[in-house]
Amino acid sequence: MTVEKVIKRLPLMVGFLIVGLAWAALSMWTGWYVIKPGFPDGFQSVGAALGKHPGHLAWPFVGTFEGFDHTWGYHWFGWPLARSWFGTLLPWSCLGDASLLHLLRFGVAVHVGLLLHGKFRSSAGASIGFLTVLFHRGWFASMAFLDRPETWASVLLWFAAVPLLSSQSRKWHLWVAPICLVLAPSVHPLTLAGAGLIVLAGTFRDGRTALWKWWLPLLVGVAWFAFYYQSDPARLQQLKDTLSAMRGLKSGIVQTFTRLFLDPRNVFFSAPLLFITACSVLAWWKGGKAARAETTPALTLTIALVLLAPLYLIATGHPNIGHGAVVAPFIGFAAGAAFHLVSGFPRAWRGLVRLGLGGQAVACVLPLVLATVAVATSKPTSPRDRARQVLAEALATSTGTVFIPLSLWEAAAERPPEEWARIRFTTFPNLIPAERRLVYEKQSLSALSNGDILIVDGDADSDPSGILPWPLVPVLQGKAGPWHRLTAFEPIVNTTAALGPWGKRETMLGSLTLLRYEPAGPATSIR
Repeated sequence: MTVEKVIKRLPLMVGFLIVGLAWAALSMWTGWYVIKPGFPDGFQSVGAALGKHPGHLAWPFVGTFEGFDHTWGYHWFGWPLARSWFGTLLPWSCLGDASLLHLLRFGVAVHVGLLLHGKFRSSAGASIGFLTVLFHRGWFASMAFLDRPETWASVLLWFAAVPLLSSQSRKWHLWVAPICLVLAPSVHPLTLAGAGLIVLAGTFRDGRTALWKWWLPLLVGVAWFAFYYQSDPARLQQLKDTLSAMRGLKSGIVQTFTRLFLDPRNVFFSAPLLFITACSVLAWWKGGKAARAETTPALTLTIALVLLAPLYLIATGHPNIGHGAVVAPFIGFAAGAAFHLVSGFPRAWRGLVRLGLGGQAVACVLPLVLATVAVATSKPTSPRDRARQVLAEALATSTGTVFIPLSLWEAAAERPPEEWARIRFTTFPNLIPAERRLVYEKQSLSALSNGDILIVDGDADSDPSGILPWPLVPVLQGKAGPWHRLTAFEPIVNTTAALGPWGKRETMLGSLTLLRYEPAGPATSIR
């Protein structure tokens, strides 16, 4: 990029920076109070990245259960492997991790905006694309502090596709794209499917040279994925257990479609996706031959990748809009392209479509605004600060093992690594068949000794579906056994959204009770 181009883009880049910093600050500050700690999906990747050295994946806090102390294959391994280079070199913290994730999201949003500006020479279209990516519902709805792989997956998929989206892509894009294709299969099922679409598009464009430009990197990535699991029987068994447990969560096609597109909670994901797709197709169709010739290859690939997300969610029967964040950069690119393509429309129609494209980007920030207002006006209590306080008191109370619920995993990961051997989950910290969960809990029971501390999460009764990993054995629930009650902490209930006199209140952290194991003493209960 020449100095002249940098100067021309400087106001745009400064605007992106100001908006991006404000968005990150509000999202992290608000999420600190209105996003529950201790989601199983978070520990799934963060815990695996807290190994002994970069590249070593193993879970702490689970003892020696089925090899998790020395190997890990519970899910797609690419994201934990990438973050292990940070998790084992720097002390992990929730805020530090959230900062890294927001930096990645902001970076990909900026790149989408700059690519649109370079392709269409429209600052307004570039801004629409940037805001659409930045305010994507998946970032804040379920991933502000969830540490899931979708952020990294969206970065890989976007940079794998960049050479096909713009003829002005830089030389470094040409060697970054193959690296992204190698990494894509190991990160998320959607990135594997998306990488397949990108390779097909590259084949149509490059013909014979596509074999080494596109197919070879993807095949290397698939081979690496297969080798990772086939080379270690424990990893392969862990992955099989995961897939077996997830099948129990599958919904029917009609139910998944209804939740995805008709549930008001998902409207900020589904409505922009459908609206932008419709505008892109309409703008391409009515944009004239010159516009179609300029944008057909890029827009075809973009729309295919955008639609891949809902199709994947419907096919898997798992309407979690967090997965949709994988294609957030392409939704933004489609919005910016549509903004440019309607230039030839009649003035009234052009203004209406552009108003809608801008409106959807602004509307998608509404959930964050409502949550920010709630935090600013209700004086909430931080569930993460409470979790740290409770765990610190438990560790100071006894020199033995502290058995924790899943809601305290973030606080546990922030403790010094030399203390990790004293911390153990009461039950397996994610989805697993019930019989396997009981095997883990029997190991925990056998490890109990005089003076050990059990932290009981009183929020366990709020999951009647039995999906979340609560203990099955009454002793580990604190309902039976020689427990001596020490301290009880009240639940934290915060206002998570506010609009004038209306507000939504949710339990951020259940009541926590500290019990000490005293086999020679009288049996007590927290009930």
